[in-house]
Amino acid sequence: MQTDDGRARCLTEKAFPENEFLILPVISHDREEIEFTALYEQRLGKRSMYEIGVPVTNSGVHEVEIAVKHALFSSNTSIFSLGFETALSQVTTMFEPFISAGTMLRDWYVQTQIKYGIPADRTKADRTFVYNTYVGRDTSQAPDTWTIGVELNGENHVVAVTPQVRKGLTGTGALAASIGATVPIYGPWRQTGKFDRPEKEGVKWVGYLLWEYLEPLRARK
Repeated sequence: MQTDDGRARCLTEKAFPENEFLILPVISHDREEIEFTALYEQRLGKRSMYEIGVPVTNSGVHEVEIAVKHALFSSNTSIFSLGFETALSQVTTMFEPFISAGTMLRDWYVQTQIKYGIPADRTKADRTFVYNTYVGRDTSQAPDTWTIGVELNGENHVVAVTPQVRKGLTGTGALAASIGATVPIYGPWRQTGKFDRPEKEGVKWVGYLLWEYLEPLRARK
C-alpha cells in the first residue's frame, strides 16, 4: 500500500488514511464570516482511520464532526475509499456517506470526493450533494517544495473554483501550509438575471496548517 495519495488540498478530502492534525480557516472577503476547524485524524491499521473535527465560528462552537474512512483498493498510483461522517449540531444531526478516490497522471495529482448529506430532521435542514475535484503538481521532489493546484467545488446548485498553493515548512514535510481562494462561478443568483452575488456566495479565503504528528520535523542525519 502506498504511503500517500498526494499533497493535501484545501477542500477536497484525501482518500488515503492519515495521522494528521490540521487547522482549516474559511474567511469571507469582507471578514464578516470567519470559521476555523480543528481536525484530528488517526489511522486504524493500514487501511482505515477516524477523524474528529470541531468548527469554531464568530459565535462559538455549534457542531462536532466525526468520520470514519476505509480504503477498499490501493496501488502505487491509485486509491479508492468509502467513508461515513456524522455532524452533530444544535440544529439537527447530518449523516454524510462519501466516496473518495485519487490517482497519479504522470506528475499530476488527481483527487475527487462525492458526499451526500441527509439531515435527521428534514424540517430543519436540507439534503446536500457535495462534490470536489482537485488537480495539482509539485514543483520539485523535495518534501518542502511548493505545490500548485486548483479545485472544482460544488454543493447543490453552487459551483466554485479554488486555485491554491501549498508549501512544506520543514525539511521532512511534516509541517505544511496552504492558501487558496474559493471563487463562485455559478449559483442560484444567476436565475435573477443580475450580476450581484448574495454575500454568502462571495469569495472566501481558505487553506490549512498541517502537522503530520508521527513524522519527524527534521531530517535524520
